[in-house]
Order: sequence, then C-alpha cells, then structure tokens
Amino acid sequence: MGLLAPLLVLTLGRLVAGFTVLAPRSHRGQVLRTQVEDDLREALKKKNEDLSSLTQPELLELDLNKELSPAALAKLTDERPFASLIFSKAVEALDDLYFGSLAPDDAPAPRATREKVVILGSGWGSYAFVSALDADKYDVTIVSPRNYFLFTPMLAGAAVGTVEYRSITQPIREANPGVDYLEATCTDIDTDKKVISCEAVKCAGTQCEIDDFSVPYDHLIIGVGATVNTFGIPGVMEHCNFLKQIEDAAQLRRGIGNIFERANVPGLSDAQRKAALTFAVIGAGPTGVEFCGELCDFIQEDVPRFYPDLLPFVRVKLIEASDRVLMAFDDALQQNALEVLESRRVPARPGSSVAGAAGHGEPLVEVMLKAGVKEVKAEEIVLADNTSIPYGMAVWAAGIGPLPLVLDLTKRVAAQEAGQSVARGRLVVDKWLRVKGAPGVWSIGDCACMEDRNYPAT
Repeated sequence: MGLLAPLLVLTLGRLVAGFTVLAPRSHRGQVLRTQVEDDLREALKKKNEDLSSLTQPELLELDLNKELSPAALAKLTDERPFASLIFSKAVEALDDLYFGSLAPDDAPAPRATREKVVILGSGWGSYAFVSALDADKYDVTIVSPRNYFLFTPMLAGAAVGTVEYRSITQPIREANPGVDYLEATCTDIDTDKKVISCEAVKCAGTQCEIDDFSVPYDHLIIGVGATVNTFGIPGVMEHCNFLKQIEDAAQLRRGIGNIFERANVPGLSDAQRKAALTFAVIGAGPTGVEFCGELCDFIQEDVPRFYPDLLPFVRVKLIEASDRVLMAFDDALQQNALEVLESRRVPARPGSSVAGAAGHGEPLVEVMLKAGVKEVKAEEIVLADNTSIPYGMAVWAAGIGPLPLVLDLTKRVAAQEAGQSVARGRLVVDKWLRVKGAPGVWSIGDCACMEDRNYPAT
C-alpha cells in the first residue's frame, strides 16, 4: 500500500496536467460563468425572442421560408448578361485599387470627433461589414449577445461531432481590432433620438442581475438575423430541439448520445427501443435536410462501431407540411435531395452476414410530405390527420420569423407598412440597404427585405 499511494498520486497528477494542456483555448485563463449568470442570459434571450403574444395566423404570415411567387423566383433566376457582370467586377476592382492606394492619414481623428457607428448582431452581414470598416474614421461599437461569428452551414455537423465548435466560430473582436464590442441585447430602437436601448447581464462576484443602458448612434446597421418560428403549435418550445446556435448543437450532441445509452439498457422491448431511437426532424428546408444528412452519416459510420446491437431500431423521419423538400430551391435540386435521402439504408452489424443482419438494407430515412404537425407531446408527434409518431428526439427546423425588435420597428415606422405583404415582418430596404422611413439606419441579412427583390431567407 505504501508503494501504491505515491504511484496513484503521481498518475492522477499527470492526468490533471494532461487535461490542463488539452483544455479548449476558450476556457484557458478564464473564470467559468456561474449557473446564475447562464440562467439570466437564457432568460434574456428568451424574452427578446418571444413571439408568443402573436396568434397562430399572424405567425404563419411571418414565415420567412414561405415559398416565393413564380414572378419573384423568375426575377432572382434571370441570367445576368455576361458583359454586365464583367463591367461590375471591373468597377469593383478599380474601386478597391484606388482606395487601397490612398495613403492613410497621419493619425486617426480623436474618437470624440468621429461619427458613431453602431452594429447590431455578429452574424454574416455584421461580420463582413465590420471587417471592411475603417475604424480610424468612425467610432464603431458592436452590440450582440454573442461575441463570436458562427459559420452556420457547419452547425449540423457540430451537432453530431463531425466538427468541433471552435472550428466553426471566430471571435468578433478579431474581425476588426479597432472596434468596441458590448455583450448585450438591443431591446429598442428610437430612430427619432438616434439611440438604442440594451440589456446585459452584470455580475459582482456570484451575484448577477440584468442591467439596462442606452447607446447613441449616428449610423445604425441592423444585422440581428431571425429567430425560430413555431407557428404557435403546442409543445414545440417544450419538447423540440432547435439548430440556430452553438448551444443548440451542444444540446443535440448530448441528447443523441443519451438516447443511444438509454436505448441500450436491459429490460426494454423492441417497440420501446424503436420509439426511443426514432429521430423526428420537422421541416424539410435547408436546415432540416442538412441535419438529416449529417445524422445519417453518424448512424451509418459511427453507430455500427459503438452500438451495433441497436442498428435494427434506428430510424429518421423527415416531416414536411408541404409537398416538397427544399421548397425555395429549383425542381432539380429538390428531386436530387429527395433521392439521396430515400437511398439511405440501415447498415449491417459489423461481423454479421449481410443476409442475416436484422434491419440491414431497410430504409433509414422516411420522408413524410404533406404531413403538417398539429401538436408535439413528450413522447409522440401528432400530425394534422391525427396520426401519431412515437419519437426519442424531435428537431424543429420548420420555419424562422422576425425578432420582436425588428417586428416592433416595422410597426412604428410608417414607411414600412406598404412593403410588409412581401417583407413579412422584416425591415424593407432599398438597393443600398437603407431602411425605409428611418434615416441613418441600414439593415442586412435575414432581418432585411429589398423592396424590389425578395431574396430567400438563409
């Protein structure tokens, strides 16, 4: 025993040292947030994304994934003359060459004398704008509850472990070292006084509270994106997972592992295992189809190694209210996506003969079109025709809608009303991205809609 104790201490010490070396960079040298702080942040997020005050018909009208009209689709897919394309690219190149050759000022203007530029959000549009902005000429402030840019196309891959979270994020401060960043949520915009109201979590020791403050601006760029639209369907918020943020992907990854572990315990019937290992993805837009593909890769490549006995029970159901997948895309892409999904098959158990493998070769994905969801319960999904689907995990990817901040601004600015039949709760902007009826305000991304060209939301 006398020899074992020092050896055990030495081994544990090496393990701890190893964990310290391998710790993610984002956690090194930082104090981990308390549960109280995380709870307040989550409460603040929910409050400022809450659309529950709207009726179901109103939520349906605000669906940003609604199918484009044939005229709008034709306008977007019109071929651009080659000469026009070459001319515009040449102008851009000359513009970059000219302004890039200008000698910088000897010294930047004092911050107090610069015009104040406030940017809301840290997504695609905001990140690109901040990266290109000359912070020596303007006093720039970014306001966002997320202090990093998220590469959303890889979010589905992060949810199943294909990529790690740090691989798809970039600190917003690295976009432009000359700008200031406030980790806060904008709750109101006063376009007359040119000031925004914000809320942030403020902590002193282990005590945290929500603090509010205001930020004046000369120019405001709104790039806050969109939020989840549940269309008022009962049970969606309570029982479904989502795929909009890193936290959603982390929750999905944990949930998928937990589901397989729960299904592997003894004493369950085959019917119980099948229900537990049914993954229901609601919504066959880009997010739903992409997650289905990543989930199928995980099932076909990783599950045979770790849970071979559970393979016969695993199924994926893609539920879509319309008659097509990827509704905003062209027919050829829709058909190809449908064929690829329906070609997925349950893999054979490693080491077993293919002929005798239970479940091998059966369809892994069932695409259910014209299947509207009526209610989501704790263990089953009720469809519009009152049929029920038992499930172990439900992922809601059926729609997005405007944030309350944006929706409120469209109602308070009179010039926004005329374009709302097309904008559906987004800010109507001209071809220079200027918000109609709000001087000094611009909008980019999913919270904006061009008055003469309705691009699909991303």
